[in-house]
Amino acid sequence: MPNQTYTALTIGPIYQTITEAKRSRAKWAASYFFSWFVKRVLQEAKKEENSIEVLIPHTGDYKTNYGSGLYADRLYFMGTVKDKINEIVKEITTKIADDIKKHTKQPNVLDFLNQYLNIHIKEVSASSDFHLQEINQKLDQIELHQNMPFEYENNPLQEYFQLKISKTNKTILVEDAFDDSAGRYFQSLAEITAGTLLRLNAPDFAKTLFESFNDEEFKFLDELIKKNKFKHYPHHKYYAIMYADGDNIGQLLQALNKPGKKEDLQLFSKALFEFGQKTDETIYLYGGNGIFLGGEDILAFCPLACYEDRETAVDKNNRITKTIFQLITEVDKNWENTVQKFAKQKNISIPTLSYGIQIAYHKYPLKEAMGAAYQLMEDAKNKDKHPCKNTIGISFRKHSGQTMEAFIEKSKNCSYHEIQNFIAQKCRELQYDNTTENNTEKSTNERLLSGIMHRLKDSTFQILLQQSIKNQSLDAFFENSFNEKIHIENSNFMNEVKTLLHKIFNAYCGELAFDIAYFTLRLTHFINAKTEADA
Repeated sequence: MPNQTYTALTIGPIYQTITEAKRSRAKWAASYFFSWFVKRVLQEAKKEENSIEVLIPHTGDYKTNYGSGLYADRLYFMGTVKDKINEIVKEITTKIADDIKKHTKQPNVLDFLNQYLNIHIKEVSASSDFHLQEINQKLDQIELHQNMPFEYENNPLQEYFQLKISKTNKTILVEDAFDDSAGRYFQSLAEITAGTLLRLNAPDFAKTLFESFNDEEFKFLDELIKKNKFKHYPHHKYYAIMYADGDNIGQLLQALNKPGKKEDLQLFSKALFEFGQKTDETIYLYGGNGIFLGGEDILAFCPLACYEDRETAVDKNNRITKTIFQLITEVDKNWENTVQKFAKQKNISIPTLSYGIQIAYHKYPLKEAMGAAYQLMEDAKNKDKHPCKNTIGISFRKHSGQTMEAFIEKSKNCSYHEIQNFIAQKCRELQYDNTTENNTEKSTNERLLSGIMHRLKDSTFQILLQQSIKNQSLDAFFENSFNEKIHIENSNFMNEVKTLLHKIFNAYCGELAFDIAYFTLRLTHFINAKTEADA
């Protein structure tokens, strides 16, 4: 049977470009640039005058209202169409070069892009039915031949990415990413960390925030807090970088990489787009901003915890505070209803999601936080450490430099659900009344958590705790260890902590169990802390 010719395109350098971007909005633009470019190639390929058959990705008109890029860095076409695709790429490169030149006044932008961008178009002869693995291997090889580094005094791309977004100064990327009717563009880190204060309808705060859109040093936030104008918690000064990646996607693709499976590959691509669209909205409603949601990859900037939005809250009169763990639950639900649903229908390996999350102080360098979050995700996907993958690697770095870290395996259902529920229940009812001397006092729960955390760091307590769980005498151990009046009067709370520890130590061993237990209690305590001194 004669071979079939396919044409594939890959684009970069994505990681280098995002890394070089300085501000949060620049990192969004750097990521969206590549998604926009790929989408434009697809749109042009589908036009009647070109009539190029697209194999992957699925060619529905996918768009979000919240600005995340949904298109990954590889395209696959049917036939010998390299010359046609090359002409399309030239036209799009010229178009974006003209827009960059218009906004930055930089000369020679087109020459710069032609040198900087790594766009490879490869014709591949493969067996008569579409074999993704065979083509991807050849793309991997050509990606090794990147453009050589060159010296440049000014990078017009980065200047373009850092432009302040406004209704009178919209780039092609902004016009494509955001719906004018939404009246909203990409959120700064300031808006994300202080999302609760905005949702509490504090007009003065909102006005100051929007006037300070360019202030990445958060000086305005410090000033507002000094004046005690708004009720705030220390966690309002912290943000979370969230990376996520699909587990065992290779196994799924291998199952689809067989004769007669071309349509299934396109349906899988459709499921990924649907996941991206749902998750983009989920992240926004939580209070964050998706940066990239292409394929099975996620990059997002989020608050550590955020008060519910009035319009989307189930109970508008009794809104609650949600945390990053509830966001993970909702994203996993989106994954279940799209990609996992497809895999189950096709009776093939069910993929999961692993996460890397770095929680950092609002003045901590964004570049370092992103690097740390990415490494956490890589470690979470390390099969030697986490055989099932499906893991959350999460680190919390305080302003003081103190860092704590945990790897929580979602496949250990009992302990994972207990951790989720404990954090959710203990953080949902935060009070945001005006600051007074009385309501800055530590709550009973805060004092109880503080005491238990302190004990968990004591080596003797650790030994006795492990022995009590092994001997199934945890109840007696708790009665002997926590027998003061405050413990007796708050027996329900102490029983919840006991259940939490029991499930964690049944699922994990030794130091790993203590890390997870301490992290869970410490994060819960921090979100509830009313003052910097208590946090």
